[in-house]
Amino acid sequence: MTRPSLAIGVDVGSTNVKVVAVSADGSLLAHQQRSLASDERPPVCEQDPEQIWEAVLEGVAACVAEVAPAPAGPAPTVAIGVASQYSSTVPVRADGAPTGPVVMWGDRRGTDACRRLLATPGNFELWVERHGIPPIGGGLSLGHVLHLIAEDPHGDSRFVEVMDYVTARLTGRVTATRHTMFTTQLCDNRSAAAWAAGDASQPDTANATTAALRYDPELLAASGIDPARLPELVAPDRPVGEVTPEVAARLGVAARSTVATGINDTAAAALATGAAAQRDGTQLDADHGDAARLGVDSDDAVDLDDGAPQTGVIAGLAIGTTAVLVTSAPGKAEDLDHEILSMPAPDGGYLVMAENGLGGRVPEAFLALLDGAGAGAAGQFAEAEVALASTEPGAGGVLCLPWLAGSMAPAGSDTARGGLVGVSLATTRSQLIRATFEGVGHNLAWLLRHVEAFIGETIVELRLTGGGAEVAGWPQVIADVVNRPVRVVADPSVAVARAAALRALAQVSDRSAAPAESASPEPVLSSNPETRAVYDGHQRAFEATFEALGPVWNLLSSS
Repeated sequence: MTRPSLAIGVDVGSTNVKVVAVSADGSLLAHQQRSLASDERPPVCEQDPEQIWEAVLEGVAACVAEVAPAPAGPAPTVAIGVASQYSSTVPVRADGAPTGPVVMWGDRRGTDACRRLLATPGNFELWVERHGIPPIGGGLSLGHVLHLIAEDPHGDSRFVEVMDYVTARLTGRVTATRHTMFTTQLCDNRSAAAWAAGDASQPDTANATTAALRYDPELLAASGIDPARLPELVAPDRPVGEVTPEVAARLGVAARSTVATGINDTAAAALATGAAAQRDGTQLDADHGDAARLGVDSDDAVDLDDGAPQTGVIAGLAIGTTAVLVTSAPGKAEDLDHEILSMPAPDGGYLVMAENGLGGRVPEAFLALLDGAGAGAAGQFAEAEVALASTEPGAGGVLCLPWLAGSMAPAGSDTARGGLVGVSLATTRSQLIRATFEGVGHNLAWLLRHVEAFIGETIVELRLTGGGAEVAGWPQVIADVVNRPVRVVADPSVAVARAAALRALAQVSDRSAAPAESASPEPVLSSNPETRAVYDGHQRAFEATFEALGPVWNLLSSS
């Protein structure tokens, strides 16, 4: 295998495709972005897979042309890694070409089929024991697959996640891993595979590795899904293959360039922030003066021990369209009451899956309603940055409820909806804007203590990535509301793509997949103790409002 001269990372999100070129030493050389459109007609939520593919081709070709212009010499040999949104299903032919639209994570059409599975005695226990999540639908890929099979019961399309769709188009080989197929809910996740351990000769690790390369027979039987409609499961620690000659010519790379197995964007955020490196029990000593006390109960308010060094773990926080909290998990576990569970990490071990719901989409949506400068306008979020700088914590008593598309962890509700509470005649436009950013922070603060209870550790620092990290003032708001130190990673808006690139490089070399110098040179943002009184009070009001409005949301959804 020819050693690559650079790595390409692709991040297919819900609203755009980001591509980076990274040198062999991990330096960011170039980056590109292409927008994506969605067709949102509840319960339908779809994307055009050809638009995704064209965006990938254009972005990669532009990065390669910037780093290695064609007249300068032969086409470079590259390693390509792909991360993407997940629980978004693409039906494909044997060569990876799509046969229908992407059924996105917001699509609910398979929920009824999942509920029929759930009504069968023993299925709830079977799925929780083997996989971790019962067959509940609600946008998970199992529901998508059941829906697509019902629409075309005699078809021969295979159903893959977006990252595996892109690797299939690059290589002509349709594959997946236990990690990428997590939300299809057809794999046994009870044992960690031996990829990271490197010793599959031992009986326990050999059995776990074998289980990770097949779909669980009992889950397949219970679901009624023919495994021929699913992609081949492969080991995640070696490349899927080489780019096809046709694709190589379009990208401007050598045909011997390799394509790594894909990962979901939550796992990529764990790599980008360093949260994945803790899987073997590594802990972080923090001396920032505002780490929470050890042993916090998930239903207690956070108690601080200012000035005292604490030992705990870091967590990655990715804020893009959604907000996701990720850290290492000690093993397979689930907290179904709060929708927190562990999922297989791409290369061994487990990660916490804690999807908090909409993140950056919340202020973006409210800004659009207020006729302000939305995320797509010139001077992205410019008005919001001014509002954050010019208003006091607490937004003049206004609370934003961020559940514009329902709530997820730590309290799932399909009927929950957003709003602004506490608006008075004295409320200013800037206070309304500030409240939308604080509302996302309050939702994260609510989730964080349940994640701490789940892993049995205190989270002593948040490493922030995603486009939300680039909104001036928002990282400090998060530090204050969540009451944890926040460190912004380098190049946060492309950190997921960069992590995918470095992981691809690691699959064909001896280097680590961990991003070099992932932390920003900016200092850690400590929470401001002067904000505690207002934010602690608002946190209690935030959670109480969710509980109080439950019956109202149910009435509205049924009317």
